[in-house]
Amino acid sequence: MFSVNQNRQLYVVKAWKNRPLTMTATEEVIPGDCYFGADGENYFFQYVNAKGEVLRSDLINPCKVNYVRNTTAANMLPKARKYTVAVSDDIKTDGKVPAGKHYILRLNFSKMVGISDEERGMVFGDCYTVTATAAQELLNKLALSLVKNIAADKTGTALAEVKIGSTVVTPTTDLSEATGNLTITEVAQPWSRGKRQFAILPFTVSGNNITIDGVDAPWVAVGDDGLIPMGSVNALAHNGKLIADLEWFCAGEKGDQYRGMGYPNDIETEYMVDPELDYDLLDISYYYSGDNEDIQHSSKVITLAATAAAKSYLGNIVTVLQSIPNEEGTVED
Repeated sequence: MFSVNQNRQLYVVKAWKNRPLTMTATEEVIPGDCYFGADGENYFFQYVNAKGEVLRSDLINPCKVNYVRNTTAANMLPKARKYTVAVSDDIKTDGKVPAGKHYILRLNFSKMVGISDEERGMVFGDCYTVTATAAQELLNKLALSLVKNIAADKTGTALAEVKIGSTVVTPTTDLSEATGNLTITEVAQPWSRGKRQFAILPFTVSGNNITIDGVDAPWVAVGDDGLIPMGSVNALAHNGKLIADLEWFCAGEKGDQYRGMGYPNDIETEYMVDPELDYDLLDISYYYSGDNEDIQHSSKVITLAATAAAKSYLGNIVTVLQSIPNEEGTVED
């Protein structure tokens, strides 16, 4: 990935090897194999790409390393906001809400494309009470109405996870006996490599006012439970989708700008990242500077994306590169 003063080289690491990699018949190398070695005073990586070719990274002079940064997979996942919806005590009588009223629960959100008024979206949960209704029954009916209206959106937007207590509400869930708080949590959007990003679609929760004895009063009390890790919302959420998008972008900057053009008569790009896995990242920022009057810094970043099976070795690389002070002092972690 290139910018004006910097470029990024992404390597996907699935297994570490303790000796230099070769293409000899006696040693089998597979895509994702990597070796960290030294050539005199410089360090380098050997790796096997998606085509099974053994390649080598730039030589890294440890005296010209700006920083070494290790980022865990859990710290890369987006965080989701969780709301708890309750019925205001101000409108309840003996735990019931008034009859003959329309109760509306709204999710207000901005669409993924733009931020103009035309790009605002809203989805409703709606319930009309014929008789005085228990607060729990009202919340159950609103939850079911809300998920049915979310499911009716055919654009592929996954807006929220709705629960009554610990029960995940779907359009067919029987909530006649369900009890507990109504919670609404942001979820990640449907993802497609290089087309639809792995992201949260934020929204706010509100309700309408109802008129009691000639006075307008809000029926809803919304509690903001704050941000929670995406992994606690969806156990299948992995940062591999983020790394897959980075790999897709880097492939384009390496000369694959026309990927997908002329489909089906095109050449499929081979990717290394599995979007259903977690990857820890190690960023090594370094620079090249010439001698004498050729003193400008040409900055580069090597990014290693390591699977769970390979991430334990990243600490060894950090230790090696931090053991030698750079030209401006110590290496930043």
